[in-house]
Amino acid sequence: MSLSPFLRAKLHRLKVTAVETRYDLSFDGAIVLGPRVCWAAGLTEFERVEVYNVVRCEAVFLHVMFGAEGKVEVWTPKPHRTQPGDTLRVTAHAWLAPAAALEHTATLALVGRNNAPIEIRRIKARRVPLDPSFVPLPPREQSTTHLALERTPA
Repeated sequence: MSLSPFLRAKLHRLKVTAVETRYDLSFDGAIVLGPRVCWAAGLTEFERVEVYNVVRCEAVFLHVMFGAEGKVEVWTPKPHRTQPGDTLRVTAHAWLAPAAALEHTATLALVGRNNAPIEIRRIKARRVPLDPSFVPLPPREQSTTHLALERTPA
């Protein structure tokens, strides 16, 4: 059985409050988020997430750690271009079988001032019932009638 990655959780509009470089070869990096914003998106501590910097168009994989409410800190093992005030989008994914994908629900959380959650949306996956590029031919009777109506008497 093959598994495919599906969006499980997404946080929009996080503002970076601090960036810390930790020069340690065994440290992979982390994003420190408040427990309330993690609860809104359904993220757990030590979960691996993709962090996309909207301002600098860069993505990096980091682990979630809980911190103080309203704080969004990026801890990296090497100097990073992320700066305080940058806007981030954080996504978590789940690997699902095709049959489970139709029952899957993703959580989207939007944050406002002070990185506090202001809206939570639950979105269910949909499947396209037909090939969207397929256009059935009209029945022969309709096309013949249609062409006959467009003729003008001479």
